Amino acid sequence: MATPDDRARMNPISGILDMLGLPKPDEIIPVPADIAVMVGIPTVSDITGDIAGKAKSKLASRRF
Repeated sequence: MATPDDRARMNPISGILDMLGLPKPDEIIPVPADIAVMVGIPTVSDITGDIAGKAKSKLASRRF
């Protein structure tokens, strides 16, 4: 079984999503946006907003 480090080496995007605690592409099920909003499923824009926000907060917490 692949470890998170192995997955990150095989697919860097999957490793980044794993590090941020977001769903991996194989866990995402296509749903029309209007239905997703009605039932509360995160849309692509919600997920990309989460990625940007989490990345920004991680960068802000680092000292250079």
